[in-house]
Amino acid sequence: MGSGEVKLLEEVGAFAVFANDGVKAPVTGISKVIGSDNKEEDFVHKESERVISEEVARKINSVLSDNDARSYVFGRLNPLYFPGRKVAAKTGTTQNYKDALTLGYTPSLAVGVWVGNNDGKLMKPGSLGSKVASPLWREFIASELKGKEVEEFKEYTKVKSNKMMITGNNPLGSGEKIYYNLHSGKRISEEKASRKDSSDVRISYKNKPHTLLYYVNKDNPLDESLKPDYNDEMLWRWEKAIGNEDLEFNEEEDNNDY
Repeated sequence: MGSGEVKLLEEVGAFAVFANDGVKAPVTGISKVIGSDNKEEDFVHKESERVISEEVARKINSVLSDNDARSYVFGRLNPLYFPGRKVAAKTGTTQNYKDALTLGYTPSLAVGVWVGNNDGKLMKPGSLGSKVASPLWREFIASELKGKEVEEFKEYTKVKSNKMMITGNNPLGSGEKIYYNLHSGKRISEEKASRKDSSDVRISYKNKPHTLLYYVNKDNPLDESLKPDYNDEMLWRWEKAIGNEDLEFNEEEDNNDY
């Protein structure tokens, strides 16, 4: 975040889409217009529109509110963490510490903080979004949440699949392992390989390697069929990149390799 020239108001509006279950509300800095006669004039707001699906929004909410996941980098008691509440957040820092950002939201509130110099001068090295913007963001969010009921993000539908590439689980194993001595290229037994230094052993697999698109149809990734989509031009490009000029599908072999 911060790699493109985007106004903070627009960026907050974009993050609000996730909070709003995928619906984009009008983004404006104007709440009302008062004429010279002190009468309030009509101000036309654009209608809201759906720009992403509920499932995509809910998955992003789950990722950005997962304090356990970000604890490895920020520590568990970081400025983005609110005990007993789910608050989603993302930090960002531009090149050379020119801008520091923190954007975050609850189901009913989206807030963005930018820190930097108005004249465009660089900040001190180490001025990360998580260091200089997050504390300000947290202070405001905490004040707004004080005394309010705890809100929860809607849960996304858990994906069920037998494909390792989708779930991360490998129920079918990874094919027969073959161990080689790196220096001689000679095949050795698994028992001998276990006694050697790992830097001396190369492990290969019996089955031919393939790219992700060989197993997953990008237009329908939950399709349980293992047969590749040979009409997909991108499949051929990816396979060619790893030396597979001619594709052949062997169902028995690829089921084992999967």
